Amino acid sequence: MMFMDEDMDVASRSDLDEFFRGLSKRFDKKDFGPGRRRIVIAEYLRNFAPDELRRLFRRAYIDALKSPSQKTVRGYGESGKTRAPPDPDTKKP
Repeated sequence: MMFMDEDMDVASRSDLDEFFRGLSKRFDKKDFGPGRRRIVIAEYLRNFAPDELRRLFRRAYIDALKSPSQKTVRGYGESGKTRAPPDPDTKKP
């Protein structure tokens, strides 16, 4: 059984973040009904090629399957590696 093809292209986490930032900008301080929301989202998605959307959705799916301790925590380390945030109850010696 093969779950992921080695040639499968996956977007970076920063690409996905940028995608969501762009989408959320279209809704800043606007009160849209459900019908208008669908139209705005569809218009935004038309800016992307199908392959690019597949890469982004693969990243979102992979991230959704991760446990909270595996997700990248911004502000903890500059390496960009995924790790859990420090335990606030742990005291440094």
